[in-house]
Amino acid sequence: MNEDLETPTYSFWPLLLAVGILLIAVGIVWTIGITILGLVITFASIVGWVWENRIDPIPDEEGEDD
Repeated sequence: MNEDLETPTYSFWPLLLAVGILLIAVGIVWTIGITILGLVITFASIVGWVWENRIDPIPDEEGEDD
């Protein structure tokens, strides 16, 4: 097992993004209201996911000073 391997933190934003995209697709078939809801959820999840990574970035390796 490689102990130096860093994995990303767990996040619910990708799941929320998938739900938003699904609502956009369903809304295109059914009604504009669902499409708008899907667009809002999609936009919010993209912003939230990017913002989460800016607040809590992956830490640099110890001992490295840039």
